[in-house]
Amino acid sequence: MDKKEAKQVLSHSDFFLKNHRGVSQVITAVILIGISLLAVGVGYFTIKNVLESSAEKAISQSSSLNPDNGYGWKQASTGFATWVDDGDNIYCEDCSVGIGTTGPQGTLDVNGPVFSKSMVGYYGWGPWNPFDVVGNYTNAPASGTSVGTTYYTFSNPDGNLTISFNNTGLYIISISWATTHAGGYDYDDITITYSGTATKYNSRGGVDDWGSDNSNGNIVGTQTFLVSATAGQTLSILPRYRIGSAGATTLHTAYTHVVIQYTGT
Repeated sequence: MDKKEAKQVLSHSDFFLKNHRGVSQVITAVILIGISLLAVGVGYFTIKNVLESSAEKAISQSSSLNPDNGYGWKQASTGFATWVDDGDNIYCEDCSVGIGTTGPQGTLDVNGPVFSKSMVGYYGWGPWNPFDVVGNYTNAPASGTSVGTTYYTFSNPDGNLTISFNNTGLYIISISWATTHAGGYDYDDITITYSGTATKYNSRGGVDDWGSDNSNGNIVGTQTFLVSATAGQTLSILPRYRIGSAGATTLHTAYTHVVIQYTGT
């Protein structure tokens, strides 16, 4: 008997009591009322048991929470692997996590696109001409274009670019430089010096690249090295250019760019 049927029985029993005053009729009505209340109670507990059973089944199948050990994902063969909630950190030791795959091949295996903040930064000094044509060095300009400042902070007050690293870890630094000419010259020279508090590997102390004076050719070069930095440490890069020529300074232009990639700790 469901809840609706029980209410109908109660309604009939109430009518019966009002219209039959004999002892036997009263006893019959009381029995009917008892049956109705029992049916309602049984229905309540039946519904309660069904709901609880469904909830337990849903939790078991969802694999999102481990009711015994706290946060966890259900492992296919061995049960739950416990994830530890430690302040701002959530971690699982000796786990392999697969996203979009049931068979992760490493600690983290993602089958699909991953969206994250870019780890690449870029700074390009504006093109510049030498101050004179008698061989004095001219710094790169105190202006330029920067891209990607999540992991880096750029400061260029006088051509000497200072990169502050926002995260502890390893960084790949790639420097490129070039010169172009619209007239002849005797010689030209572009230098790049490095300083700062971060540790540099294979930077070779900087760059000193000379043009081909016999053919008045352009300079084109690149250098890549590794930097190890803690958060707040710096790398400073100062490009300079000079030329020996009989022509105007505007006939000779230098360019320098740097690309930085954070690789993690």
